[in-house]
Amino acid sequence: MLCANRQRDAVKVVAAHTVKQDGPFICPECCKDVILKKCRLKVDHFAHRPPVTCQYGSKETEQHRACKTAIFDALAKCSNVTKLELERHLKEVRPDVSCYISGVPVAIEVQLSALSYEAILRRTEHYARKKIYVLWVAQWTPSLDTSERYSPRVWEKWCHAAYFGRVYYWTAGSTVVPYHFDSCLLDVPLSEWHNENGDEMSAGGYTRFSKRYRTPAKGRPLDIARDFVKCDHAGFTRGVIEVPQCRIFKDRYGKFDNLRIRPAVIEPEVESGAARIRGEDLEEDESCPW
Repeated sequence: MLCANRQRDAVKVVAAHTVKQDGPFICPECCKDVILKKCRLKVDHFAHRPPVTCQYGSKETEQHRACKTAIFDALAKCSNVTKLELERHLKEVRPDVSCYISGVPVAIEVQLSALSYEAILRRTEHYARKKIYVLWVAQWTPSLDTSERYSPRVWEKWCHAAYFGRVYYWTAGSTVVPYHFDSCLLDVPLSEWHNENGDEMSAGGYTRFSKRYRTPAKGRPLDIARDFVKCDHAGFTRGVIEVPQCRIFKDRYGKFDNLRIRPAVIEPEVESGAARIRGEDLEEDESCPW
């Protein structure tokens, strides 16, 4: 965890901006003692004293901590970002980074592990009830640029559907890169043989659409603080993917082809879904919990 409470006054502090002399510190979730770890090769953070029974921060990786710290530090320099906070406690949810961006209440969730499909739905619905617009961000991987056969994980498929044909991958600071999953064509090699009656037989020799693989199409880099707007998503169900009525924070550029910098291998599937994008309202939503 990147944040804890000072025991003497219950003030929330960030590990990178405090010193051990300010302790002792307690966990915001379980109220037990935590240790401030100042690191040279890792991100400064707090850790529970063993034995650990609290789930808050227990499965967090160094990569996850570094990612949300970088997003937080970058947004802190933006003039249109206010009420910025790491790991804000909102009862049912605790977004990695949350703030107002041009008056819009935004929760940024950094997805690095195999979060379950049910957990994504549950968190997204919680944010909608709190009138918060959520941006799900994934960690960029080189295979997105080097492979024409990419197997999206379940949560990536969900994000692709929810954000109208794109998944946002974090690269540095407040920069994310959108990718669209084009259909992938597989070659089925031609096979020829003779059966037991001596008849000549053949199979294959054609191409088919892959059910498992997709070809990633890269979009141009986007800045979270400048290139995104709020979107009231009406929700839809397509096959096994369900996108509930929700509030998302998405880029302002419409169809993915407006962002595409890598030519499509084939014609992409048409993305559908109803939404209302309202990006010009700069007044802070006073009904938001912060």
